[in-house]
Amino acid sequence: MIEVNIGNEPNKSGVLPPNLFDLVQEISALPAIHIRGLMAIPPANANNSETMGYFFNMSQYSVDIKNKKIDNVNMDYLSMGMSADYSQAILAGANMVRVGSALFGPRIYNN
Repeated sequence: MIEVNIGNEPNKSGVLPPNLFDLVQEISALPAIHIRGLMAIPPANANNSETMGYFFNMSQYSVDIKNKKIDNVNMDYLSMGMSADYSQAILAGANMVRVGSALFGPRIYNN
């Protein structure tokens, strides 16, 4: 899966949306790597409306890539949404969500 930095956040990794299609083309030429989908996490400080915008944009990127019918590329998975926003992500088309803190509680960081 390709991680997309949908919020253009300097503290997150992932390809920026304007570079996504070029990266997909480059990776598709590598015979040992098969692209199966996209993944992203919206900015933590985004409000509900902004979060939905990020999720809908990701969903559209997935559809656009799928419609290009690129060899070695399938958009089987759209991974977005975490415990706080998974229902919004599902509404926008996610078929993989990460709900670890809802199951296991908040992380405890030892600094």
